[in-house]
Amino acid sequence: MSIIRSAPAMILGLLAASAAAQIPTPISVPPLPPGPAWERYLLEDSWVPALMLGLAALVAGITFLRRQQATRAITSFALLAAAAATVMMVGILVKTPREIVRAHTESMVFAAGRGDRAVLSEILAPDARLTASFAGEAGSRQEILDLVDRYATERAQVRDHAVLELQASRDGPSTARTQVLVRVWAANVPVFSWWRLDFRRSDGGLWTCRRIEMLWISSDRGGP
Repeated sequence: MSIIRSAPAMILGLLAASAAAQIPTPISVPPLPPGPAWERYLLEDSWVPALMLGLAALVAGITFLRRQQATRAITSFALLAAAAATVMMVGILVKTPREIVRAHTESMVFAAGRGDRAVLSEILAPDARLTASFAGEAGSRQEILDLVDRYATERAQVRDHAVLELQASRDGPSTARTQVLVRVWAANVPVFSWWRLDFRRSDGGLWTCRRIEMLWISSDRGGP
């Protein structure tokens, strides 16, 4: 009887295992080099030093108050708290090239998912190129936009898409790269893909995407 009662659970377990085996798993690609530590922590992740300075302000204030040194407590707390606020404001107001190209990459992913030509036109350079195994090549911004329009039917079958991982690297004063892992749910099956985007800064200071390359897609057998 116990075997009979456990049969439905066994069947459900087998079905779940079979479904899990059919779900693709994204691979890892060689990571891009990280930016300078001072730039990452002072400008991009400024909340880390700001939090440390804020905690130091509390510790210093409490320590001097316990020693009955109110003036030093107020002075140390005020100075460290002001430093924490300054660091946080600098991080909010100053956008590094890595932050800019990361934001551009996210915007392009979701714009492609929506078929938003306006956003793509703003970020893509006129001579932008696209290389993808499922779509071939596109040699200009207009060809890329036409390709986006061509996939309108497939886009309608996509119920969700997300950026799972996003890396950025500044290679020179006017060049930068990003690598992004995208997940798309199509026909109740997740499709994962890695993409590399090359950016260049114009004389006017605007960063535009010059090249898009698909590194890997879960429907392919090969690696990046």
